[in-house]
Amino acid sequence: MQARKAGLETELSTLRTYLNEDAPDVVALRNRIKATADQIERERGRQTGAENQGLNRLLIDYKEAELGAQLAADLYKVGLQTLEATRLEASRKGKFVVLIDPPSLAGEPEHPDPVRMILLAALSLHLLYFLAQLVWAAIREHAD
Repeated sequence: MQARKAGLETELSTLRTYLNEDAPDVVALRNRIKATADQIERERGRQTGAENQGLNRLLIDYKEAELGAQLAADLYKVGLQTLEATRLEASRKGKFVVLIDPPSLAGEPEHPDPVRMILLAALSLHLLYFLAQLVWAAIREHAD
């Protein structure tokens, strides 16, 4: 708009060289220059308006977003540095860990199987009963 206004002012000064100030072309061109200047002022007022909707508010929002992004980038850098330091420390400490016995699965369960134990107890009692009968039969045979 300002370039158009500058072009109109150049054209006006050219027309003034050979026309009077009250010539219709000069008056019309001055009116166009004035309208363009008014439009420029309206646009400028709208962009830097007092209702916090112009460029000022937009600039404030941009700066806040820029600071937030900078803070996030700084936090990210600190996090990466902490991670790298922790990795180095773990690597340094890992050299002193000695593997004594590799882990393995248990060979047998800790508690006995109840069904197996009942069958084993029944078999043992039967053997004990037959042994007692055998001894009792031997005693009776010697007594006769």
